[in-house]
Amino acid sequence: MSFRASAVWLVALVWVAALFPVVAVLAQAPAQATASRDLTVTIGKAVLVDSPAVIERIAVANGALAEAVAISPREIMINGRGVGETSMIVWQQGGNRLFFDLTVQRSETHLDAVRRQLATEMGSSNVTLDLEEDIVFLRGTVPDVTTADRAVTIASTIGKTVNLLRVRVPDTESQFLLKVRFADVDRSTSNQLGVSFASSGA
Repeated sequence: MSFRASAVWLVALVWVAALFPVVAVLAQAPAQATASRDLTVTIGKAVLVDSPAVIERIAVANGALAEAVAISPREIMINGRGVGETSMIVWQQGGNRLFFDLTVQRSETHLDAVRRQLATEMGSSNVTLDLEEDIVFLRGTVPDVTTADRAVTIASTIGKTVNLLRVRVPDTESQFLLKVRFADVDRSTSNQLGVSFASSGA
């Protein structure tokens, strides 16, 4: 083998040797998850999420809505705290990540209980309760301010309440206007009349 051929062969070996570590590193790097998974939990309840790999770290974007706790190296418990939407990221051993779109919803059982309580307390008053995300809207007509305050107190157990109740104003009683007219009397004329009455013996 000539010197030139040996040199070319040596360069090729060095190039291959330098390439192999890069290939090995790329083979070991896990694929990063980009697609988000939908997950729903109810306020006051919990759901369990299993991880195929050991969990290293968990993060919830809005801790006021949900809490994530690692129960075991491969299991997460998510507790619902407040109504709304947030995101959760799970870092697995090896560098892989799991993304979740987390929705926290209100308990329908609690909502039905509040509506029943409103119907009991309001009696014949036409009071309705509507939910839009985490805001409660109270609508209807009540007989007085005390009843309206009571309805707001009951509804506020669900969340922030907007009071749109109308208070019925009682009919006013008929009023009579009494007009009093005062006549101006000349003092000198009054004195003369008094003298005339006295002199005539009346």
